[in-house]
Amino acid sequence: MLLYDDDAGTLSSWFVLVSGIFPACIGSPVYYLNVPLFESMEWQWLGGKPFSVHVRNFSDRNVYIHEVWLNRKKPDRNWITHAEITSGGKLEIVTGDKPDEKQGLGNKCIAEIGRQQ
Repeated sequence: MLLYDDDAGTLSSWFVLVSGIFPACIGSPVYYLNVPLFESMEWQWLGGKPFSVHVRNFSDRNVYIHEVWLNRKKPDRNWITHAEITSGGKLEIVTGDKPDEKQGLGNKCIAEIGRQQ
């Protein structure tokens, strides 16, 4: 009996998606931020700059985002663009065990149409 891996790489791509970013909408260059399953990871783009994700206060109880830092700047949003990822840099996610209801609400992204509010 022959078995084929016919998922076209879908299963492998989930390891990238548990790294703190998740596509907002297929075809849109926006990714929502979430708490990764790993404390630290890095991608090296072919011919490009590396992009890393680091979690501060990493633990199985700290499942809420309290702060986000992108290249040492604190954006007021819980999303990142494809261009920001492929440009390289460092994404830091600070976590806590209780929700921060004010985190990232200043600049919302509407996934259905890929525009900002």
